[in-house]
Parts: sequence; structure tokens; C-alpha cells
Amino acid sequence: MAVLFSLPLQAQSPDKISYQAVIRNSSGNLILSETVGMRISILQGSIYGATIYVETHNTSTNGNGLVTIEIGSGTPVLGSFESIDWTNGPLFIKTETDPSGGSSYSISGTSQLLSVPYALHAKTAESLSGELNETDPVFSASLAANISTVDTAYWNGKLDSFSEVDPIFDVSLASDITGTDTARWNDKQDQLSAGNGINISSSNIVSVSVLSQAAGDMLFYDGNNWTRVPAGTSGQVLKSNGTAAPFWGYYNGIFATRNSGSTTYLTSTIVNYDGAWVTITVPCAGTIEVIASVWTRIGHVSGVEDLLYLNIGTTPTDEGEIYTLHIHSVPASYPSSTNTSHSTMLTRKFNVMAGTYTYYLNGKMVSGANNDDSFWYASLRAVFY
Repeated sequence: MAVLFSLPLQAQSPDKISYQAVIRNSSGNLILSETVGMRISILQGSIYGATIYVETHNTSTNGNGLVTIEIGSGTPVLGSFESIDWTNGPLFIKTETDPSGGSSYSISGTSQLLSVPYALHAKTAESLSGELNETDPVFSASLAANISTVDTAYWNGKLDSFSEVDPIFDVSLASDITGTDTARWNDKQDQLSAGNGINISSSNIVSVSVLSQAAGDMLFYDGNNWTRVPAGTSGQVLKSNGTAAPFWGYYNGIFATRNSGSTTYLTSTIVNYDGAWVTITVPCAGTIEVIASVWTRIGHVSGVEDLLYLNIGTTPTDEGEIYTLHIHSVPASYPSSTNTSHSTMLTRKFNVMAGTYTYYLNGKMVSGANNDDSFWYASLRAVFY
């Protein structure tokens, strides 16, 4: 399958990307004037990276075996083409083709997108009529850009009375000065009231310590009062529960583990692996990282792609977001098997306050679900730091 990309040049992200390919069958012969099925995926990071967008097309080759589609105008399966961050690369385009026009994709290829698919485009004026708008960036940033015909009418005017009409004066603090204010211009403060921790002696203001202090101390303000936090010792870290004054202590990692060896069948709706959850209690604000080692068994039918989504969630029905998912695929071209084993490790981080938290290993079959799909074993570990 020969491939040609045609990338539009636009000032914003493209609405679509032109794509052309020459389609041949397994014998190397061109497929001429036939309907073919195609699936396009955008991968992030590497050719094995996370799938951030998927769409499908049904189109036809021409008399030379050439097929032409526009990526971004197909039938979306996963994600949104408009929300792709093209600067967060590297990005890869994976193409899969079914020469028979269905969804049994037997031809596959992945190519790196070597440049951001958009560029600056200067649009020339087709006509010019009416008022001429100034586009000089130096003029547009100057004060002159705000001068209007109303302003020019006043250029030779003068102020004949004490009624100030200067628009700059009207919006200044000086416009609020009254006769009462000017009567106090020569007033001065003869006495200052010292606040807590301050002494005033003649013209000198002297700070007075209200707390005992030592080198390395810190102060914590709880909204009403200052509290001294004494310096710690070597090897200690500063800890806090988010409300009271922080304190120095030694790091002692908090973690929890849980294993499950039961069998839970995977379906087309989200399901929690029975026994695959972990609970952890933490004393203060921080981060909990949950790591799951997972084994699954997929019943595969040749000609049908199996697509499995795995996620660590905060509830037994949490499906997660695209950036938290682990996606496993068994291509339609693989031979049938009632036990296609798969093992993987996934992780997810959570920012938390003090409290007790439970996390769950969930999964679902996005496509190819059957009675042989199941969780086989999982080991979960939650670490707080």
C-alpha cells in the first residue's frame, strides 16, 4: 500500500488532512474501482503510544487503485479531531484497510507525522471598498490609533470656564478632589498608633519580636495569628495536614496492596474486577499513585477486532478519560482463539487531602466482546508521598 499525505496550510489547526494511498491485495495486484473500508488512528508518543483519535471511512478506489480521503471527516470512533493538540508530539498516523469494503482490516501501516499539519497563510485582498482600515502594527499600538473625528474637532478648542471636560481628567483620581480635601492639604499625622509587634520612638519605627526566635525558624499564619515553626534537623522533611501549622518529621512512605485471582468476565459495559481494589489512609495532603499489574484473557474470533479498555478509577464504574486509559487490541487478522492472554501494567496519580481513599481496577470490551473475555489476575499497590 503506497501512501501520500497532503497537509493543508492554515493559520489555525486544520479542519482535515488529505490522505491518498494505492491499494493492492495480498497478491500485489491493484484493487481497481472497488469499495474499501479504512480505519485511521492518531497515536501519541510512539508507534505503540496512546490512541487519541480514531475514525472510519468507506470509500472507493479509482481506475488506478488510488483511494483519497480527508482525515477529520470520517465517522468518529474515539476522541475528537478538533481537540487534538498537534504540538504535543511526536504524533503518528496508523492506517488500516479492509480491501473487501468491511471492517476486517488486514492491511496496516503506521507513519510518524514529521511536521505540525498547519502553517501561516497570508490571504490576499480580493477587493477594497469603503473605509480603509489601518493595519500597520506600529500605528495600531500607538496612542494615535485611538484618535477619532470627535477628537480632532476639539484640537483648536480652549477651556472657557472652570467646568473640566477633559476626558483624561474625568477618569483620574484628581476629578474627585473637592474644596474640603484641599483645606486639609497641610494637615499632618502627629501621632501614630503602634500595632502589635511595633514600637514608635520619635521618628523611628522599631519592630519588636513577639515570638521567641532562632536561626532557621519559619512563621505560619493561620488567618488570625502567627505561629513559630522551629527549624528541623538533617534528613527531616516539612509535613502539613493542610490546616494546622506544618511540622518537621522523617519521611515514612505509606502504601497499601491487594491481589485478586478471581475470574470476572468482561462485557461491552464497564465492569470492576472482583476483588481488584485497594484502600489507603493518608494523614495529610499529597499524592497517591496506584500501580496495577493486570492479566486478561480474550476470546478472539478471526475477522473481528477485539478492543479492550482498562482504567484505574475512583468508583467501580469509573471509565476514566482517554489520557488515563490503557488500550489493548487484538487485530481482526489474528486466528481465532478462546484464550488470547495479555498482561500489562498501568498507573494513575491522584492529588489528595488527608483521608481514606479506595481505587478500583475497571475494564470493558469496546469491540469484539464474547463469553471468553475475562480478567484473570491483578495486583494493585497504592503509594502515598
